[in-house]
Amino acid sequence: MSSKSGINREDVEIAIFCALPIEARAIKNVMDNNPDDPEHSRATKTGPDENAYTLGKMGDRTVVLVHLPSVGKISSTLASTHLKHTYPNIELAILAGICGGVPKDGTKVTRNLGDVVIGTSVHQFDMRRLYPDQDQQSEHSRALLGEPSPEIVAFIKKLQSSKETLLETRQKTISTTMTTLGNKAPELPLWDVLYDANHWHMHHNKQCCTKGEKICEAARRATCEELQCDSDKNNTEHSLRQTELEPKIHFGQVGCGDVVMKSGTDRDNLAKQKRIIALDMEGAGIAMHEGCLFVKSISDYADSHKNKVWQEHASLASAACTKAIIGEWISTDKEELKEMAQKIQNNNIYGNANVGMVTQDATMRDPTFNFGCKMRQAPAGKA
Repeated sequence: MSSKSGINREDVEIAIFCALPIEARAIKNVMDNNPDDPEHSRATKTGPDENAYTLGKMGDRTVVLVHLPSVGKISSTLASTHLKHTYPNIELAILAGICGGVPKDGTKVTRNLGDVVIGTSVHQFDMRRLYPDQDQQSEHSRALLGEPSPEIVAFIKKLQSSKETLLETRQKTISTTMTTLGNKAPELPLWDVLYDANHWHMHHNKQCCTKGEKICEAARRATCEELQCDSDKNNTEHSLRQTELEPKIHFGQVGCGDVVMKSGTDRDNLAKQKRIIALDMEGAGIAMHEGCLFVKSISDYADSHKNKVWQEHASLASAACTKAIIGEWISTDKEELKEMAQKIQNNNIYGNANVGMVTQDATMRDPTFNFGCKMRQAPAGKA
């Protein structure tokens, strides 16, 4: 079962999901082959699979990039389901790209634009308010979307213990990619501006906007520079990114909702209640895959000042960190499992207890493993 690139689809064990073209482009930019070369990256599909794929290499691993048709958990859920038809042996599914960050949560930790968040779990919430002045139609949260598999939990702990190595590898990948892209490389924004949660993105000297009540449509479309949002220095925190701040990697719980969060007060309230450090829209869908890992970079602070200035650089930061993480992943030894199955068959193992023990051992190593052989029933009178 091979794709047009000659790659056996059953050998592909790592999938990367991206909802936005800017995110997928960053993943392709850090691949070690030319992902736009149809001879090596074209993927065929089997069964009822509506996904679009790009095959690529990261180190010695073949990965499949899944292009989501739209943002949101419904799209990511369907894509995760379709993926299994064409690539049945995916062990690690990474949701990469950009997210909204919770800058402060009452601890000494500060999260900045360009930092990467690795999710330890995903908590789904329903939030129907886009801006702080809009009526909130409904708000409730649901329980965690299933705990990560023991293998993923252990892998996250491994990543936590090697955070400095991940940062170093990430920065090297960004530097190499920027050099390769030349004048097409994304520029690192100079300023990282954090506004007070109660400081709205609005006209401050016009009757069309009223503090604490309404924001006009013209203000929603305007930039912070046009509205002079930083004119009140008491409501802003400026950081000269290139000289003062080093990029960081954070581990913690991620919140996933149906709409884009654009309210600093709601962001902080949700973060306090659910102990989340980032906000996303696709995580709930991919979290249904037991081998899922959330790896996204903060491109905004999920407040009314949300903009796209940091999206390109944050996408590259996430892609570079994703590549570093893939380098740390240890794949299941399929040959060893096949040998185990052969030994079972050759030795004519009898008894449900023995078979169960071996089956359990193989399944713990690879949940998708199928022995592919029938165990003979023990003759009457034998155990």
